Amino acid sequence: MMKTTKKKRLTFLSVLIAIIIVGCFMTYNAERGYRVVTFRNDNGWGYNILYDQKTIIHQPFMPAINGQKVFSERNAARMTGKLVVSKLRKHKLPGITSNELYAIITDPKIKKQ
Repeated sequence: MMKTTKKKRLTFLSVLIAIIIVGCFMTYNAERGYRVVTFRNDNGWGYNILYDQKTIIHQPFMPAINGQKVFSERNAARMTGKLVVSKLRKHKLPGITSNELYAIITDPKIKKQ
């Protein structure tokens, strides 16, 4: 009877340790990789691209246009940042063209989000 109780405790302890290890691994991986963070800027929005919690791109203004014009919609900044991240993940240059930017800022779904 004593051996069965010890086996159950050992099994329970093993499962608990495995759950803790998996949880730590998942938390560690959640903090890794690319992430878009939008921020309020003077009269609009900008975005940062983070990699492993470090800012690698700080974009306070709309890219690909002359001047320093901010995004008027938060979601437009977020979607532009997501496009940059998708390019980075494909090992492409993160530059945005004026056509890509125009497609994002004129998308009617941007204002609904």
